[in-house]
Amino acid sequence: MVVGFKNNLILSAMEKMGYKNVAELSRDCGIDQARLGYMVNMKELPVTKDGSWRSTALRLAVFFKCHPEDLFSEFQSEFQQEHKLEENRTYAEMHFGEIQAMLAFQSSELLEPSVAVERLELSATIEETIDRLEPKLQRVLRGRFGIGGPEMTDAEIAKEIGTHRAYVGELLKRALKLLRSPGRCALLREASGVE
Repeated sequence: MVVGFKNNLILSAMEKMGYKNVAELSRDCGIDQARLGYMVNMKELPVTKDGSWRSTALRLAVFFKCHPEDLFSEFQSEFQQEHKLEENRTYAEMHFGEIQAMLAFQSSELLEPSVAVERLELSATIEETIDRLEPKLQRVLRGRFGIGGPEMTDAEIAKEIGTHRAYVGELLKRALKLLRSPGRCALLREASGVE
């Protein structure tokens, strides 16, 4: 997974004024596109070493009719002073469960408690349903869809379970067919509220 860092405060200000990209904003505000891109991508510090605002940050604030503090968080200014980003992207490996937890955390404020509970119950039912399959079928499903671990290719799964890639495809079809069986399907439908 690729994680990117951008200044969401500038992006929000751009969005409010209808700008779709840095090039459009650069044309209208008269700031060099590359310099503006560095600010948006957090590759240039908004403040100098002595703590004063850079001219680019000030010009951007004037254009948006706001204070520079509205475009650059205190954390960003202080953090970047010590840790200037050479690259605004990094690569990270996350397991399916970690991604689910992150997404649940991000949307937890938006979810009603009853909806959060329903989602947890559905997730538990899916896990329980997969656990009822034979071990090889479980491993193929979990690996292929990244359930409880990283998403894997058929070749990676084949190597892990000691078989050939084509057989993994057959196992996946069999596992999905079993999940669609009336008994298991009814359990999943009941948990998800689907009629």
